[in-house]
Amino acid sequence: MASFFRLSLRGGSELTTVRDELEHVRQYLLIQKERYQEKLSFEIQADERLQELSIPKIILQPLVENAIHHGIRSLRGKGLIRIKTEKTEEGILLSVEDNGLGFDTKVPLKRDESARLGGVGLQNVDERIKLYYGDDYGLDLESTPGKGTKVKLRLGYSLTK
Repeated sequence: MASFFRLSLRGGSELTTVRDELEHVRQYLLIQKERYQEKLSFEIQADERLQELSIPKIILQPLVENAIHHGIRSLRGKGLIRIKTEKTEEGILLSVEDNGLGFDTKVPLKRDESARLGGVGLQNVDERIKLYYGDDYGLDLESTPGKGTKVKLRLGYSLTK
């Protein structure tokens, strides 16, 4: 728990490295694993070439929290969260994927349902990414009922803020 908070508050900076962001979310997942025990497992696949790049702080944890709360918590059986970092032509791709309940992305959400699906947290992360990198970057969401959800964070290589 101390490591989780230490990484969250480090230096008061709005930025961190990919390495520290992944460590922060790993610490968060270890805390949640204590709560959910065998119901929750996770994998983190990190591209070593990206580890020291600067990115906005605390952009993965809200997505993982959303995956646990809305995808895995009510799931029958074991839940799995996969976090991955990749280098793309446009920049950095971070993804959070779960095997949870999923939902139909084509059905418009009612106001109360967007909050249930973590709309505020997702919207906040998307807005922060756009603030740093521009409107071409941000969140992409894929989900299938009964099969899970994948959130992709598209980031640039350089920060404009």
